[in-house]
Amino acid sequence: MSMDGAGFDQAFAEQLERQAQAAGESVQTYVQRAVAGRMIGDMARRDDPQLDSLREQFATAGIQPHDATGALGGASAMASDPRRLRALAGTGLLDGPPDPAYDRIVRTTAEALGTPAAALTLLDRHRLFFVSAVGIAPGLAAARELPLGGSIGQFVVESEHTVVIEDARNHPSLANLSFVLDGNVIGYLGVPLIDPDGYAIGSLSVWDGQPRLWSTGHIETLHNFARMTWLCMFGSSAA
Repeated sequence: MSMDGAGFDQAFAEQLERQAQAAGESVQTYVQRAVAGRMIGDMARRDDPQLDSLREQFATAGIQPHDATGALGGASAMASDPRRLRALAGTGLLDGPPDPAYDRIVRTTAEALGTPAAALTLLDRHRLFFVSAVGIAPGLAAARELPLGGSIGQFVVESEHTVVIEDARNHPSLANLSFVLDGNVIGYLGVPLIDPDGYAIGSLSVWDGQPRLWSTGHIETLHNFARMTWLCMFGSSAA
């Protein structure tokens, strides 16, 4: 693929080729994914009504957009994936009233892990919605949501893996979050909730205002409570 038309000089073109090779992609695929990711990120920030259509076009063309927004950079490509959003809406939990079953799970999770705070959250297109939480500020408890880019819960869902953080102040992607800077979230443990079709829709997490040395027992305990949450959402027949 020639870079002349894009205005790239030889040194830049060579660096581009090296980065594409390191990613295991052709230069054309590397550039396509980068451009697609930028387009989706820009459209998501503008709440462009054509976003879902564009994502479907990329999927049809076999182009997997690169998430150029970063783990906590606002409305990511993953967060705005229409298929994932349909799976999320299918839970019936978004903007729903507090549910005693989830309240019990969240409260018991915090007690079992000895943390002052815990939450069950869902990742929507532009926000993180709190299904249930304990130990959070009254204003947040009333609003029950945060914009994307402001919480570790988004990081857990987008990673699709258990997130174990002993001290968030030392984490390169999380240290500048307001909840970390003000000392409310230092030690953090979170597990993503993935639906039967493989879409990560939310997370169950606990945190402390001081560093925590999480053991394998702590992690296993949180996974057990996440499994209970999953069964409440999807039922044993989906297991």
